[in-house]
Amino acid sequence: MWRRKQFPAASLLSSGLFLRKLDIAADDRATGCRILFFSDTHFRYNLLRNRCSGSPLKAWFGIDKIGEALIRSVEEVSPDVLIFGGDLVSHTVLYPEAFQILARLKAPVKLAVFGNWERKTHAWLPSAKIEQGFRDAGFRFLLNDTVTIGGIQFSGVEDFRYGNPVIPAADPDAAFRCLISHNPDVIGTASPEELSGYHLALCGHTHGGQIRLPLFGAVLTSSIYWKRFEYGLCCHPGKPPVAVTAGVGGTFIMNRFCCPPEMLLIQI
Repeated sequence: MWRRKQFPAASLLSSGLFLRKLDIAADDRATGCRILFFSDTHFRYNLLRNRCSGSPLKAWFGIDKIGEALIRSVEEVSPDVLIFGGDLVSHTVLYPEAFQILARLKAPVKLAVFGNWERKTHAWLPSAKIEQGFRDAGFRFLLNDTVTIGGIQFSGVEDFRYGNPVIPAADPDAAFRCLISHNPDVIGTASPEELSGYHLALCGHTHGGQIRLPLFGAVLTSSIYWKRFEYGLCCHPGKPPVAVTAGVGGTFIMNRFCCPPEMLLIQI
């Protein structure tokens, strides 16, 4: 049976973004690594804004404001590994400007996976050009692929809706094994055997519902499992814990209520 735990209380960064911290015990070879995960920026035109109730950010404007907040936040946190969980823009024309922002995010290692919006915009911009834009910004793509850095295995999968996610085998020699999937439904549909050996999964996509009601949480989650993976740390015997972030931007409903934009810091 799945159980959901709330993330620890968030701290407020100078940029206005919230930072959730998750401490994970691991082999000594991986101890000390700081992994910063962010997802679902959904960059929009500057005239469009997201309203944020329950947050210092009363009006969360378009690409300029969100982009500057990301740059300041990454600089303030200074992670060893920076991971983007997909869904970069809501308007295809903003890709060039979005890639310029990604290039200004400073970290020794930068990794990324595709979200459903990267695949969704394929008709207007070929996937190869989107991938190249990420690479030019210094990000390594993990599309059903894996890389081991400092004793930590990072594996990324394709999008659940528009791709064909295949989970790479866990490396038994790695001190810590982290799976990255834009959509947490990948974890829900995968067998325990496919996920065997992984210590943690990082996901976005649900936005935490964006609108969260007191004592109930999200009403809409864009997940086939509805509230199972809506937000927080989702645990099930035989599968790795799934950390689902509320993300940074907004999608069709341009409001956030009791669900402020955030980044997730994993400290090993």
